[in-house]
Amino acid sequence: RLVTRYCRSIDLHDYEGVLSVFAPEGVWNHAEKGPLHGHGAIRAFLTSVDVGVAGAVTVPAPTTLAVVTYAGPEPDFRFYGEPPSYGLLGPDDLDLALVEGADVLSWEIVGLDHFQKASSQDRPVILCTAHMGSYDAAAACFAGKMGRHFFAVRLPERNPRLQQLREEGIRRLEGGAYTVLYNSNESVLAVELLRALHRREWVALQADRAPVGLAVLKIPDQGKTWLLPKGPFVLSAATGALCLPAFVQRQGHRHYRITFHAPLQADRTDGGREAAAIRLAHDWTALLSKVICQRPDQWLVFEPAFAVP
Repeated sequence: RLVTRYCRSIDLHDYEGVLSVFAPEGVWNHAEKGPLHGHGAIRAFLTSVDVGVAGAVTVPAPTTLAVVTYAGPEPDFRFYGEPPSYGLLGPDDLDLALVEGADVLSWEIVGLDHFQKASSQDRPVILCTAHMGSYDAAAACFAGKMGRHFFAVRLPERNPRLQQLREEGIRRLEGGAYTVLYNSNESVLAVELLRALHRREWVALQADRAPVGLAVLKIPDQGKTWLLPKGPFVLSAATGALCLPAFVQRQGHRHYRITFHAPLQADRTDGGREAAAIRLAHDWTALLSKVICQRPDQWLVFEPAFAVP
């Protein structure tokens, strides 16, 4: 009963309810903050990390059961309930006036020497990244703090209203420091990216999954087969661009970490561009697998990333 009360109180932001679980001089052994002694210290900590409920929108929802099955290379999610509760809110439920001022983010950067070395070379660079952290916020930080204009590629949102909100948010974030290209036509996009790379511009591409409709590379890796977008690796092989791996991870409330890794290169000495692209994709998946295994909670991919056996 104590555990149930504790969890319910946390979910409701009822911090007095949380404190009622502890004796007045009780100790909460927090994994990161260490021992918190007494109600005063616990209350202060909860208040400091509170994300608030002022913008919460609530709607009546039926009981929905979510079942996760770990029977293959990736979890299978199934929802039972009519209608599923996750479909009851839409873009128009977002209070824009409330979130407009929420623009204070803090960053830490790891592997800055890799970025600096790549930046000092007279050659194009592809920032290879994954669906981690906040892609748009990281792009704004990268462009604003690193002093480099670059092109960021993303898919348009499926919901037109959500796409409109996304474009408005990106315009506020970018401030002209970077350009967003939408992957609505793969052949046209490839020409734009080739031109940018020939101008020694930098391009940011997410290379951890291939959405439906994109050319796919199937890369075997320790009993599973990755479904990767072919574009980043073919572009690198065709232009001689460095692939600079960069991953964004959420470290806390509005606090992110960007980690740069040693650049990867498409080696065209044996087998031509296609073979070079495949070898580069193998190098990328080896690194990507390592990063995901270190922080699996940060990988935000909800579409198939692996081939079904």
